[in-house]
Amino acid sequence: MHLQKAIERLNYLIDNKPNDLSKHAIAHSLLSGFEAENRNIDGAMIDGYAEEKISSVRIWFNMLCGIGEDGYTEDKIRENLRSDLYKLELIISSDDLSLELPSAKI
Repeated sequence: MHLQKAIERLNYLIDNKPNDLSKHAIAHSLLSGFEAENRNIDGAMIDGYAEEKISSVRIWFNMLCGIGEDGYTEDKIRENLRSDLYKLELIISSDDLSLELPSAKI
């Protein structure tokens, strides 16, 4: 999976309507690719910080698409989603999740 293209597609989804199950399914599929890239051959997580950001982006997309309870405005959800997606983007390098310590990158 080309992770940078997935980031670009996720950014596109943030800014475009409708916020429906179709958008949620696309985001979920893209994020599943990130999870797959963040697992070693035994299925163990490679980068815990990346896993946290993938999960966080997934939760914000859930809220954006009306799944789950939130209490946030749509603008605040988009702001938080962009922030966590940016942090995930910092973690990746070309096509691989980086094994460097997250503190060295952010």
